[in-house]
Amino acid sequence: MARFDKECTTCDVCGGRLTLPPGVIYRGLKMHPGEAERRRKQDLGTEKIAPFMDSIGKQIEEALDI
Repeated sequence: MARFDKECTTCDVCGGRLTLPPGVIYRGLKMHPGEAERRRKQDLGTEKIAPFMDSIGKQIEEALDI
């Protein structure tokens, strides 16, 4: 049976003790799984939803300028 060594380090977000795994590396940052999930959701909002909402706002402004 192969033994996989765990890496002990610090979390790049909170600075707490982190063991990989169960910690994860997300976009080059080592972090706890919960923090990585929050970061994914935040990135989704920034990258996908914000531009969509901007386009909706522009369409509303154009419609009201008539």
